[in-house]
Amino acid sequence: MNAPQYKPGGAEWHKVEAIIKACSCSRLRAVSALKSCNNDQDAAIQSLDEALLTSKPSNTSRTSPYLLPSDDGNKGISHITESFKKLVGVKKDPLEGVKKVPDSFELHGDSSPAIPQGDKDTGKETPTSPKRNVREELPASESPPVSNTSRTRTSFKAKEPNDHLKEVKNREDAPMRLNHKAPEVVPIIQTPMSEQWNFKLPKLELAPDEPEFTAEEGLTQRLSIRRLIYALQNGMKRGMLQHYLAFFSESVVESQINATVAGFPAIFYAVATNDEKVVRTWIDNGGNVNAIDETYKIPLLAFAILMADAMIPHTTAVTTTLLSLGADVSVIPRVFFTPFLDDPPVKAPFNHRFREFDEPEKQWCVDYIRPVMARTVNLTQRYFLDRTLAEKRPSERQIQVAITHHALALLGIGYFMVGQSSAAKMVIQKSLSQMALPKSKPSVMVFSGPSGHGKTELAKRMGELLSLELECIDCTELRYETDLFGPKKPYIGHELGSPLNNFLTRLSGRRCIVFLDEFEKTTTDVQNALLIPFDEGKSNMSHAGPRVLIWPGKYTDRRNRQVVDCSKTIWIMATNALDDTILDFCDVHQEQVHNFEDTHRHAELMAELSAKLKKQLKSTFGNPLSGRVSLVVPFLPFSAGEQAVVAHKYMLDLQEKVRQSIQISGQQLVGRIILNVKQDGAICKLLAGEGYDASQGARSLKAAVETRIEDELVQRYLEEDGRIEDWQPLVRYTVDLSRNGILSVFKSSDRE
Repeated sequence: MNAPQYKPGGAEWHKVEAIIKACSCSRLRAVSALKSCNNDQDAAIQSLDEALLTSKPSNTSRTSPYLLPSDDGNKGISHITESFKKLVGVKKDPLEGVKKVPDSFELHGDSSPAIPQGDKDTGKETPTSPKRNVREELPASESPPVSNTSRTRTSFKAKEPNDHLKEVKNREDAPMRLNHKAPEVVPIIQTPMSEQWNFKLPKLELAPDEPEFTAEEGLTQRLSIRRLIYALQNGMKRGMLQHYLAFFSESVVESQINATVAGFPAIFYAVATNDEKVVRTWIDNGGNVNAIDETYKIPLLAFAILMADAMIPHTTAVTTTLLSLGADVSVIPRVFFTPFLDDPPVKAPFNHRFREFDEPEKQWCVDYIRPVMARTVNLTQRYFLDRTLAEKRPSERQIQVAITHHALALLGIGYFMVGQSSAAKMVIQKSLSQMALPKSKPSVMVFSGPSGHGKTELAKRMGELLSLELECIDCTELRYETDLFGPKKPYIGHELGSPLNNFLTRLSGRRCIVFLDEFEKTTTDVQNALLIPFDEGKSNMSHAGPRVLIWPGKYTDRRNRQVVDCSKTIWIMATNALDDTILDFCDVHQEQVHNFEDTHRHAELMAELSAKLKKQLKSTFGNPLSGRVSLVVPFLPFSAGEQAVVAHKYMLDLQEKVRQSIQISGQQLVGRIILNVKQDGAICKLLAGEGYDASQGARSLKAAVETRIEDELVQRYLEEDGRIEDWQPLVRYTVDLSRNGILSVFKSSDRE
């Protein structure tokens, strides 16, 4: 959503109008170009002129706002032949003896492959680093021209060696127009295949006389990262990893956890397991989340995305885990994930016009990697990459408090939920405040919002990330106090207690979470029973006499009347009673509530909404209960982009579901299917537009995926001839949009 300053009446609106008038482009494209050029009107116009020129002969309809003006392709071409002769040491025309490339092939500025040079010792030609830049070695007047057409995979016919020079001479003085034919390209030498990486790590093997790895060997042997990686590559899970590392001191583990094994940092092997729990454990023990491999200089975050090209499963969970633990998003070129709803242009001309490829931290993204990155980064990954750019990182003090209370993972909770960043931020701030300045009262929060918008998910993620036990109570079945806590002694059944009573007793004085779902359906009797554990209540210490003591936030076990300390319990009440207030507020402030660029205004709106909700909470549940609530957290309806990402989440779930093995005996008859989703941004946007219902939230999007994709896939699968067998060959199906916007599912014979 565009910021207010780019809308009519905003501070930058006059620039937007000028760009639209000068380039005859849409408002969205004008705003995107203006943003990418830091509100420089002239630079934005030049960028759009170049982008529109490029888009004319291109096969792709998407133009990136990050296209920047390049040198005039009509100048300096007459000097290219001599320059190439000097570089490569030949006297013939540079086109002779060089493998022909399509007319649309581009020179890739900072990632141009090296020109072979002679080895001083052997006299043989040896390839240099793939990062060598041919353009940087030429004088400014001799820079080779770059075509404005996109890369294609089509065949081509050979041309006469000097055709490109003749064409340049004929149009040397021709003015540049949008409909002007792009200049012919001078062939470039791509990164040699021998220097290209397939994003697979080497397989480690033990010596013939080495025993197999066991976690218990940590008792008698030194820490061996090589043997540990061998175990990871052979299926070791987080539990065994934790067990093995626990035998060694923190200093020993930290000194070796980032060792280089077979040319790659050890954490690369942890990421290659595609197990987010293993990755989190590795980083918790000192692994460097921003590690870079020594050979290809690829950052860990980029490797987590790229390795999906070498495996069937997606790598979304590992990628978001790295982001939540502080991975530097600036190493990923923005052209691949902003705007996140746009599908990256796999065949686009990734050349020197993308100025960010020249930035030092992005120079790893050389020519052969760029189309792979565009092909592998999916919608959910693009969403969280883009969201990381917009959000402020935790301060040092916040991190210090979180580490002190073993709650560092809580700071990244927003990366495990689509939308609801305001809700996650409020929970983090309240939790850190409670940790920094402990109180005798327990934390009592109300999660309010329409169904299907993440209330239960946030509570579960809190428990998972903080390693806290979670007890979920369905309040629709509670009518009396005994339904919640069980009968008191000496009534019949008191010795059994209740699930909640036994949970609180077992975790007395320890942090835990109690989630009361659909709390608005409880009765007054149940609500009054919660006043004692919510606040400073009276509890009987013993049954010998009427003595009563005051115990802050404590409760007595119904089975034996022993005191239970609930002061560290996190109580969360989820309710739909305040939905109308939230929906009405979002209708009035429809654009601002999802605009995170103006953080100050957004914070003001959330504070205003929370105040309204707390006031309504008082009228709904009464003073005694509402007065004990420490925080009311609003859950907002999803924005258009968030709706698409939620739909994509269910697409990923479907991909995993149909990839599972077939088990005819277990009546699992659909499986061993590789489901490829092309244009995931456009497809999920279509599904969200057709299926999203604000009153149902994610459930409505799940139903849309099941109806439009899953049912269609199963129908196509069952139409195939032949019996279904347990170990039948893998088969590929593709989900795509036709040119007229019709969604289709079809069988594909090869990888698309």
